[in-house]
Amino acid sequence: MCKLVGLEIASGGMKQLWKGRKILPNLKFIHLEGMDKLTSFPDVSESPNIERLILSGCRSLVEVHESLGSHRRLVYLDMNGCSQLKCLPSRLEMESLETLILYHCKSLERFPEVSPCMVKLSQLDLSFCPTIKELPSSIINLSSLSFLNLEYCSNLENIPNSICELKYLKCLHLHNCKKLRSFPKELGSMKMLEELWLGFRQIEEKSFPQNLDALSSLEELYLSGNSQLVELPSSICHLSRLKCLEVNECSRLQRLCGLPSSIQVMKANNCISLEKIGDLSKECDWLYKDMAEL
Repeated sequence: MCKLVGLEIASGGMKQLWKGRKILPNLKFIHLEGMDKLTSFPDVSESPNIERLILSGCRSLVEVHESLGSHRRLVYLDMNGCSQLKCLPSRLEMESLETLILYHCKSLERFPEVSPCMVKLSQLDLSFCPTIKELPSSIINLSSLSFLNLEYCSNLENIPNSICELKYLKCLHLHNCKKLRSFPKELGSMKMLEELWLGFRQIEEKSFPQNLDALSSLEELYLSGNSQLVELPSSICHLSRLKCLEVNECSRLQRLCGLPSSIQVMKANNCISLEKIGDLSKECDWLYKDMAEL
C-alpha cells in the first residue's frame, strides 16, 4: 500500500476508509464520490502528499479528522452534498489549498478560523449551507480569494467587515441570505469586484455601503426581491463599468434615476411601484419591465 498513488471508490458501502493512521507517502488523490455509507474521514497526517480530495455526495459523512485542516499539500477539496456534515477541523491551515467546495452541506454549523498561511485559496463555495450564521473575521487571511459564494445561506446573520479587505475578490454572491440585514459600510479595497449578488434579502437604502462607487470594476449588480428598497443609492451613477442591473420584484422601488451610461441590460420585472426611469444608454440591449404604465 505504501506505493499507492491514487484511491478512487464510487458508491461503495464502507462506513470508514481506514482506522487510525495509514502511512501512504505517495498518495496524490482520493476520490470517494457518492459513498453514501461513509460516516467519517480518517487521519491523513501520514499521507502528506495528497493534492486532490473529493468527498462529494457522501451524504452520511458527519465529521472529518482534525489532521485534514493542517494538510500542507492539498490543492483541491470538494465536499459538496455532504448533507450530514456538522463540523470541519477547528482551524484551517492548508497552505496549498486553492479551491474549497462546501455547497449543500446543509448541516454545517460553522466555518472554521482561517490561518494566515491560507494565501492561495481563490474559490470558496458555501452556498446552500442554511445553518451557518456567521463567518469568522479571520476570513481576511484568504488574501487571494476571487470567488465567494454564500447564496441560500438562509440563516447567515453577519459577515465581518474584514471581507472588504479581500482586494482580489471578483465575485461575491449573497443571493437569498434572508437574515442578512446589513452590509459592511465601507468597501475598502474591493476594487476588483465584478459581480455582486444581493437578491432576495431585505436591505434598505441606508444600509447600502456608503462608498458604492469604490467598486470601480463592478459589471453586474443583482438586487431583485428587495421589498424595502425605494430607490437606489445615488453613488450608483459612478459605477462606470456597470453593464447589468437587475431589480426584479422590488415592490417598493419608485425610481431608477442617475444610472451610469455603461448599462447594457436592465431587468425590472414586477416593480409595481416604479414611477420613473431615467435616461438609459443607447447601448442598453434589453429593458425588462412589467408595468401597465409609467
